[in-house]
Amino acid sequence: MSDRMIRLLDWLGRLPWPLAHGLGYLLGLALGALPLKGSRIADANLAVCLPHLPAWRRRLLRLRSFGHIGCIMLESRRIWRADVAGIERLVHRVQGEAVLREAIERGRGVLVVTPHLGGWEVLNQYLASRYPLTTLYRPQRGALEDHAAAGRRRLGARLVPTSAGGVRALRRALARGELVGMLPDQDISRGGAAGLFVRYFGQQAHTPVLPARLAASSGAAVVMAVARRRLGRGFDLDFSPVGGVSEAASAAAGALALNAALERVIVALPAQYWWSYPRFRRRPPGAAPIYGRDERRLSRAAAAPADSAAPRCAAPESGGTPADPSYE
Repeated sequence: MSDRMIRLLDWLGRLPWPLAHGLGYLLGLALGALPLKGSRIADANLAVCLPHLPAWRRRLLRLRSFGHIGCIMLESRRIWRADVAGIERLVHRVQGEAVLREAIERGRGVLVVTPHLGGWEVLNQYLASRYPLTTLYRPQRGALEDHAAAGRRRLGARLVPTSAGGVRALRRALARGELVGMLPDQDISRGGAAGLFVRYFGQQAHTPVLPARLAASSGAAVVMAVARRRLGRGFDLDFSPVGGVSEAASAAAGALALNAALERVIVALPAQYWWSYPRFRRRPPGAAPIYGRDERRLSRAAAAPADSAAPRCAAPESGGTPADPSYE
């Protein structure tokens, strides 16, 4: 991304919040309506994750998901540049933060997890402004990268890479009784973040086991955090405990419990989820591809020597068909 584009995003970020969200949403709708790779991936994900919905409702979800991605494009720079008071103005309602504080008081650290849903950027800033926070971070390419990293650190968050050294830093943060933030709904298997095939939305998905291993080894509480975007206004935050991860008898069982918790919050707010991410690009041997003509290239991109010897997990099924989702 060029410096000129970054300056444009800065200018757009100064627009009144309703106008910035409106423009971002319309931009996202336009992108989602085009026959691009991201649209094909979103359609494939929705077909396997929410097969009980009619095709027209899944197409609507795809468009609305891209609309929220457009909002992220226009709001992120404003969020990264905001001070504590600015973040507080963006957060309109907080539920369940007592769960987080109680977990902190136990002194074993807290693993805060959230999917790529709603306003995960504002969630990072909100937590960093109140608690010691270390987050696992995968550096990206492009001119925006330095701005993104600086913005995420602005209110005190410590960013560590997806490497063995980063994992050690997460363990030390939990040992100090601090917060560790992770987005565990991606297939990132590098350094200490090996993965197993675990059931997720009815599929065997290559799933990182690092969150379950961290929780089990440290005794940390696991808390789900969601920042629900209120178009034109800001965000509502919700914190809730996730059971069955720290107590799991194996990393596979812990990963399965976490996947089930992710499913529940995604199904409750599907229009704000990042459906265009190729979550199922890596498939178990013999399994049919999900992304058609994009599958071979995506599978090569997903291959990582670091976990080539990781065993597969034939996990038990997680709870039944998801309920009919909300469309807000």
